[in-house]
Amino acid sequence: MKKKMLFGSAVLSMGLLLAGCGDEEASTSKNSSSEEQTEATQNEAKVKVMDKKFYLWTDESIGDMEQLSIYTMIKNTGKTTVDISNFRITSLDKDGSVIQTDTSSSTLGRSFAPSVLKPGQVSYIGLQVDPNIPNPDIKDIQVDVNPTVVDMSLVDITELKVKNGKTNVDLDNWGGTADVTGLLQNHSKKDALNVEAGAGVFDKDNNFLGALFLSSDETITLGPKQSTGLQLGFPGIPSSEVKKIDHVDFSVSNVEYDVQD
Repeated sequence: MKKKMLFGSAVLSMGLLLAGCGDEEASTSKNSSSEEQTEATQNEAKVKVMDKKFYLWTDESIGDMEQLSIYTMIKNTGKTTVDISNFRITSLDKDGSVIQTDTSSSTLGRSFAPSVLKPGQVSYIGLQVDPNIPNPDIKDIQVDVNPTVVDMSLVDITELKVKNGKTNVDLDNWGGTADVTGLLQNHSKKDALNVEAGAGVFDKDNNFLGALFLSSDETITLGPKQSTGLQLGFPGIPSSEVKKIDHVDFSVSNVEYDVQD
């Protein structure tokens, strides 16, 4: 009888030990799965369209040419650095039907900047295009951004500061033109060889009016601890909106990719 009881106790103890191991393995597996989900969430590319504007207007300064001007403000709301250079803007009529689409590949010049955003950073898009049909009845625009997570081992990103930023408005018979200026500063210890600069312009109530960028043929480079003048004016702001401009918000980065052979 005593041998049977000892054997029974041994079996029971082994069962409890195996159960404990099973629970431990299940717990480990659960924790591993939870960590993978957390990592996936942290690495997820997330952006938000903070605001958008579009203007269908006649530019008297270039022979009454009809222009479609589109501007958006994009923010990186995720926890990882993302590239936002893959975007599509769709123009819609009053029924929601598509009139035309414009993408990053079909834009003139550097009409969006910065192209790579750190968490919390803002980028601007500004397009000025010729409408595909006469007098299009555009009632809304849809902004679609397909952000991709950036491999930080392949890219070097340095946010640059702008001091004494201001707007310069020149009113004329056509309504006026505008650009923004400031002192661009590189506080880092690295060369800034590929500066991407964008600026949103706002009215006195902080309503978003549009965005301006470097001209397509202008390149800015800065050495460590250096500064230089910055002027953004491309692609321009519709003349009807120029007189509303009150202040500016700059978003400037140096973005350099390490090209692997």
